[in-house]
This record gives sequence, structure tokens and C-alpha cells, in this order.
Amino acid sequence: MSRREAWRAHWRQFVGSYEQRLREFVRFRENRQMWREGYGTRPPTVFALGFEAMVRVAELLGVGVLVSGLEILLHGNSLRRLKSSPISDGTAFFHSSSKLIARRFRIAFVLGLLIKSDGELSTPVLAHERVHVAQFRRWGWAYAAKALYAQWFGEGYRYPRALAAGGGVAKATTAPVTCSEHRTTCAGAVTCSKHGTPAQSSDACSEHRTASEGAVTCSEHASPPRARLNAEQEAAWVEDRERLKLGLKARWGVL
Repeated sequence: MSRREAWRAHWRQFVGSYEQRLREFVRFRENRQMWREGYGTRPPTVFALGFEAMVRVAELLGVGVLVSGLEILLHGNSLRRLKSSPISDGTAFFHSSSKLIARRFRIAFVLGLLIKSDGELSTPVLAHERVHVAQFRRWGWAYAAKALYAQWFGEGYRYPRALAAGGGVAKATTAPVTCSEHRTTCAGAVTCSKHGTPAQSSDACSEHRTASEGAVTCSEHASPPRARLNAEQEAAWVEDRERLKLGLKARWGVL
């Protein structure tokens, strides 16, 4: 894995999303729903939005891509490119020998497209971190502000209460639904609990083509109901789904 490949991926992400990030920041009123994403059932406070705004300004000034560039410069030769997955279908890189933060605090974390840890990660934990990579693609560096706020001031990782607040995930139905990964009808498909119509993608109601509560695809590739989960609960939901596939107990709640 060359430093150049990792740097190019981050630079393309920065340049390719710059216009969108600038528009999201300048036209706050038009994009306020997007700003509210990732905070779960609790509306974001003024402090939360202010913190996110500072992170977004730093991103627009290039701070995020510089931090990623520094990481690549220091550890580029030990990065490993991860294969695409339904969780995060774009480019992601793994650094398994992060000593300064990961070893000291015994954590894994994400910097842009980089997943950093001290040692290899289990499949469920790696899935958790790949959700944050997907969030980075969705929200830019604002994902870090949303995740940190969820850890420090929000509802944390445990998602059952958030799911219960929105009525839970939709019940199974006989209506055929297309799996967003294979584009084929999958067993165990469920409908959108809000609109009662089949969901044609992982988080979109087929009626409105917009994010809907409870819109889930097939039982194998189901996505979490993002409208009710904060950034960390979304990752925890995916982690628990992977744990159950391996015959392990859920760590953060009950699916």
C-alpha cells in the first residue's frame, strides 16, 4: 500500500465534496434537517450545533485533509486497504499499529477514511468502525462532532430506548422488497413502518424516496433506522448485528 494511494483517496473526497459541504454550511436553513442528523431522538442543543459548526469551518479550511495527510505521511507504509462492503462501499484504510492513542486508551477510532487501532479488530468491531467511515462520506468531518457529542453528552451507544421511542423496527411482511446490495427480492423483507410501503433501498421509503423511520431492506442486509439513532448508536446497531451473525450476544442492546 503506497502513501500516494491513501492520499489520493482523501484528496478526492475533500475536493469532490467541497461544494456540497460549503453549501450545507452557508445555507444552514435549507439544510437544517441534515445538521440534525446523527443526534438521535434528542434534538441537538445550541452547544452541539456550535461545536459541529466549528468542525465544519475547520474542514472547509482544509484542516481535516491535512490531519489525514499527516497520518498518511507518518504511517503510510503500514496502511492496508479494506475491501468494499455493504456497510461502507467506498475506499477505506486500516492501520493496526496505532500506539499514541489507540494503545494508550485501548480504543479503535476513525480519522476520515482511516480506521486506527492497536492490533487487528474483530469482525463486529471493524463493522462498527466502518459505519463511521460511511458517516464521514455522508457528513464530512461533522461525523466526528456528532459522534463525540453522542459519547459525552448524548445517549451514548445503547440504542434500545431510541428504537422504542420511535416504535421499533417494522414487523416482517410478505410484501417483496428489493435488497439494495443484490437488487433482488430477499426473504425477511420488511416495509416502512411509517408509510407502510416497501423500502427500495437501505434507508429510503419507496413512496417518498427520502429517509423514513423504520425503512429496512432484507433481513441479511438491513440498515439501522438512522432517523432515531445517534452516530454512535448507528454504529453499535451494526456491530450487534454482526455479533449475532457469529452467534455472539449483542453488546449494546437487543435487536
